[in-house]
Amino acid sequence: MLAFNLETVPLKEMRDPQDGSLRYKVGFPVYAHQGAEDCAVVCMEIEPGRSLGMHKDSEEELVLVLEGTARGTVGEETAKLGAGDAVVIPAMVPHDLSNVGDGVLRALGFFSGSTVVSTFEPAPMPGAQAMIAFHDRHGERIMGASELPERAGS
Repeated sequence: MLAFNLETVPLKEMRDPQDGSLRYKVGFPVYAHQGAEDCAVVCMEIEPGRSLGMHKDSEEELVLVLEGTARGTVGEETAKLGAGDAVVIPAMVPHDLSNVGDGVLRALGFFSGSTVVSTFEPAPMPGAQAMIAFHDRHGERIMGASELPERAGS
């Protein structure tokens, strides 16, 4: 059985040294590396005034707000979210989650696949056009891309 407790999930701080508003803590307690076959879970904590930054994920995601007040952006749509609210984010649609409240924003993201590739543009790292985070059967890898290929039809 693959199980976890929200209070003991290790969270890694991520931040953009050039943009102080892009700062959060994140941990993946469930994904392919831990043995999940068809799902992944991400735990997020965002301080007031901070955000994840616009990014795309390879899998559809359902984000559930556990605590705090968020502004969720999915594509061109934006909504205010509070504890108990959830939003569905289609795969590869740009999205962001910002803390617009006074306390810590805690949320869970549930992915429809166990391997998740997240692409942040612009990258929260100096000298990179994009940051790509892989969560797959090999573990977690985060890398900067200095040049992304153009997609056909772009």
